[in-house]
Amino acid sequence: MEHVRVSRVVKTGYGIVEIGTNSLIVFASFYFLFYMTEALGVPPVYAGLLFFLAKTFDVVTDPLIGNWSDRTQSKMGRRRPFMLAGGILLGPTVALMFFAPFADMESWVPSALYFMAFTMATYLALTLISVPGGAMTAEMSEDYNERTSITAWRWGVGSIGMFIGGGAVPIIVSLFSENAVDPAGFRVATIILIPLFSLPVIFGVLMMRNAPKRLAEHVPAVWTQAQAKGWTYAAKSIIFRTNNDEKSTTKSHSGTDWPFLEAAIGNFLREQGIDHLIIDQPSVDQEEDGGALACHHAFWGPQPETSLHRTITELAHIPQTVADGPYALLLQVAPIENDAAPSRPLLYSLG
Repeated sequence: MEHVRVSRVVKTGYGIVEIGTNSLIVFASFYFLFYMTEALGVPPVYAGLLFFLAKTFDVVTDPLIGNWSDRTQSKMGRRRPFMLAGGILLGPTVALMFFAPFADMESWVPSALYFMAFTMATYLALTLISVPGGAMTAEMSEDYNERTSITAWRWGVGSIGMFIGGGAVPIIVSLFSENAVDPAGFRVATIILIPLFSLPVIFGVLMMRNAPKRLAEHVPAVWTQAQAKGWTYAAKSIIFRTNNDEKSTTKSHSGTDWPFLEAAIGNFLREQGIDHLIIDQPSVDQEEDGGALACHHAFWGPQPETSLHRTITELAHIPQTVADGPYALLLQVAPIENDAAPSRPLLYSLG
């Protein structure tokens, strides 16, 4: 990834996400255990044990969500869909925790189990936000100073949530409570607090829609399919066939707006060690791109003088009779000293 500067809008959005989560974390540290022992009457030793089980659940789900996020591909990237889902769930799960439908029963067990079930749901919502969100710092930039700036904005803006959770939230709870352990007051207050916990996360994620994405998010589908079959091991070349028929050898491509590769794919292939890129379209780039040649430049990298061994072969004729699979490539290039020269790729099946 090139060293790009992340916009202040994205950095601010990153911090606003933390306002929602920090408000809840401070609120939880004040009230979760207190409410369980004082309002629901759970003996402290059992309350501690139940919270230990909830934290164990959190420990298990963190790597699972992280792994799922790593493998996700979507138009929103692989992190923001999880963060958005977590933001939507965060406020309602907290409110449901304090709904306390069994608070009037003689036994504390039903209330404790209910409270812990939604505590786990709240922890899961936090995990959906914090684990993918935490990974975004390193993915938005490789530059040390830029990452420091991103982190400063994240925690600087996010610290507002600590003041809200520690100052405003207790005031809201007290306004609707007749005493310090009034279940009805907590119930009303947490319903009112749903937007305070959820909306900052949702708005923050939307503000991050233009956040730089890690190049691994742009893995071509053909690469994923080939990787699953073991074809990418030690591969130095890749061929893209876009289902052109036999008429493609004689048709005019001008004005057809042919399929093209994004610059991120060029970057990805270079990072994977691919030296020779072959495609059956007139160019790996868009027909009208203002001369940017984005994929060309990305494939050769920011220092093209170190990539003189790499080649791009375009408008290659790849018959439909050539089956998908691993091949040995013999690339015959005309001995012409120029930035472009005719070439003849020959394939020898290894399947």
